[in-house]
Amino acid sequence: WRTELESVDELGAWRVFRRNVITDRGGAEAVLGAEVTASAMEISRTPPFLGRPLSVADEQPGGPNVALIGFDVWRVHFGSDPDVVGATFRLGSEETTVVGVMPEGYGWPRAYRVWTPLRLRAIDYPFGEGPSIQIMGRLTPGASMQSARAELTAVGLRTAAEHPETHANQRPILMPFGTVATDMNDVLRAGLLSGNVVAFLALVLLVCGNVARLLFARTAARQNEIVVRGALGASRSRIIIQLVAEALVLAGAAAVVGLMAANVGLAWVVDTIHDVTGGEIGYWVHRSLTPPTIAYATVFTLLIAVVCDPLPRLRLPSGGVGRRLQRAAAGGGTVEFGRLWAGVIVTQVAATVAFVPIIAWVGLAAAEVRGTDLGFPAEEYLMAELLLGSRADVRGESLEYAVLEGEVATEYAAAYSEVKRRLASEPGVSRVTVADAMPGGHHAPTFVTVDGPTSPWTTRYGHRLRTATVDPGYFDVVQARAVEGRLFRPSDHRPGQHVALVNEDFVRLVLEDRNALGRRFQFTNARIEPGEPNPNPWYEIVGVVEQRPMYVDGEGRPHIGVYLPLGARDRYPIQVAMRVGENPTSFAPRLRQIVAEAAPDLVLRSVQPASATARAVQPASTGWFIVLLVAGAIGLLLATAGIYSIMAFTVSRRTREIGVRVALGADRRRIVGSILGRAARQVLLGVAIGGGLIAIFLANP
Repeated sequence: WRTELESVDELGAWRVFRRNVITDRGGAEAVLGAEVTASAMEISRTPPFLGRPLSVADEQPGGPNVALIGFDVWRVHFGSDPDVVGATFRLGSEETTVVGVMPEGYGWPRAYRVWTPLRLRAIDYPFGEGPSIQIMGRLTPGASMQSARAELTAVGLRTAAEHPETHANQRPILMPFGTVATDMNDVLRAGLLSGNVVAFLALVLLVCGNVARLLFARTAARQNEIVVRGALGASRSRIIIQLVAEALVLAGAAAVVGLMAANVGLAWVVDTIHDVTGGEIGYWVHRSLTPPTIAYATVFTLLIAVVCDPLPRLRLPSGGVGRRLQRAAAGGGTVEFGRLWAGVIVTQVAATVAFVPIIAWVGLAAAEVRGTDLGFPAEEYLMAELLLGSRADVRGESLEYAVLEGEVATEYAAAYSEVKRRLASEPGVSRVTVADAMPGGHHAPTFVTVDGPTSPWTTRYGHRLRTATVDPGYFDVVQARAVEGRLFRPSDHRPGQHVALVNEDFVRLVLEDRNALGRRFQFTNARIEPGEPNPNPWYEIVGVVEQRPMYVDGEGRPHIGVYLPLGARDRYPIQVAMRVGENPTSFAPRLRQIVAEAAPDLVLRSVQPASATARAVQPASTGWFIVLLVAGAIGLLLATAGIYSIMAFTVSRRTREIGVRVALGADRRRIVGSILGRAARQVLLGVAIGGGLIAIFLANP
């Protein structure tokens, strides 16, 4: 590619790792890092703060272990020592020499904190296989993405023709760097298709409609004032300046409040993405507003002030000043609320009424998440995921919740078993277990088909349920006893054993309360069509255990689950949980130290109390409920203010008429009824429509 691509230069490659930085000063800390080519670092065009950059010579296999470290690693683990170049530290189990320190805030290409040379040789991999790497480059001056994409496509087609045995079905794809570095396309797409977002957009439209109605009513109330001022000699420019000034004050105040809310919301969104991606978010993504955003808000504020407020007030009807003054003196105006605004009122009332059950539904879901009984004292347990940081082929996210095999599985099992053994002998730790999921946490979804009579399949591939792969002490930790049959025996955890436990929801919903002991099932998936031979082994049910939540989503769905013995079916990654008392987070530093001593190539992630891990969805559900509740309250307030403004305007327009009717002896209640009647009809119609929408929502939640 370097020799054939004319539109791209400075090509480089990198791949991600999670490994422990271990020093005497900073202890053990899991960090995100990247194995990079020297050319990849040169693309960022950022020199080291101290020392030298990585070189091509560093990439030679068998060379000394060297690394560039990030600014915060230098500060925490080396005490900001200016003579750090040449110092050594352990990166996992490898002694590594520091050759440079990158500037503060630098994390190229995403948010990495350590950089080591990418050392790859084709001869080290079987034919047709290789590691997963990402390639980056910089467009040459004058080149475009389109020209580079066309050129790369041509190179790919030529390579496929020359090497059909390996490249016939492979095509290189050129993408903008931001898409590769922080790919949120799937998240955004899912968000846009979410019913919650559709509801929120409907609420935004409701708020906009209410604001428009308030502005219209405000305009209508001041039309007579504008007419009189014009008749008294006020120039059009003077009236415009005053109206723009008033509008600027209102719009400016709104902009300040909006920017403050956006700043808080942006920080929350960035922190959420950071947590979801495990820290892999572009280091150039800031938690606060940028000057372009503030400039946009300023321009938008000016636009609102000029277009949305003063101009409608200057849309005076045709006719002379005398005619307009006569209408003003008679109590009339130049603006009318017609059918359009009546429709707006009905729509907004209906939307406001319909939005209530959505807010209630989200609130109940959040309450259910908070109130979920996990079945054991999770607040006394500390949990963490154990990742293999020394193996490039299991780094990152691609093999999460995958089945490990061969040497990798043996290495991983030995590492987490040693960690468990040391924790079991640690003072203050009363119980320890390892499993790929704990109650309330994420359990891998799958499909099964059961031998013999069952309830109808929930999908075309079989029954959809959740699985957990657990060690012998798991059920003692989660305090779940066997309702029928037995729990796992030590022999069940040997490779090749095909036994399983099921929970009570499995018996109730899949077996329809039939006897579970001795029944068999097979795992299946979307690649195995119904009727095709299933190559997966049969698993025999040897026991039924008490119900424990397989996940917490706030939707109240059943938790159909299957438990498999750890060892007979190795999974990745494994979680470790230990009971340490009322303040489990205080044990986190000791846990990191134990792992660093027992298995330095194991990386800890998501170290937190088991209650927080099991209810990871709680912050999102509670936060969304707060957003909807606040937005709904604003919408309801504006809807009420809008209706009041229209009623006030109507009364002001009919002041003389009402006075005459009262003077002639008209019944006061009849007058009030005539004024409120139209608005009441509109409100009742909106309530009826909103009630219909609620009924549809309840029928199809």
